[in-house]
Amino acid sequence: MYLLNDVYLYQTKTKKQIIMKNKVQIQSIGKVNGKQAINFKKGEKMLWNFGYKSEVLDIVSETAKFITFKLNSVDPFGKTSGEIYERRLKKDRLVAIA
Repeated sequence: MYLLNDVYLYQTKTKKQIIMKNKVQIQSIGKVNGKQAINFKKGEKMLWNFGYKSEVLDIVSETAKFITFKLNSVDPFGKTSGEIYERRLKKDRLVAIA
């Protein structure tokens, strides 16, 4: 595996594969920039499939491998649903940035 700029080039005898660094495939949107869950701060927004977003309200708890966020749901049209929920993610999980 080779790193060229922000692209990993993976090559075997039968195929070549390009892996984008810090990119996430979102359904109905495509490839977007992402970052590890541990790097999200209060007030930032996460992007999910079909354009749904979540705003980070607070970091509830943190263990050695996992982090739990308190999130506010936002639909693709920017309307806040008012639903506040918790989501547990692995710290090194790549999450799309809204």
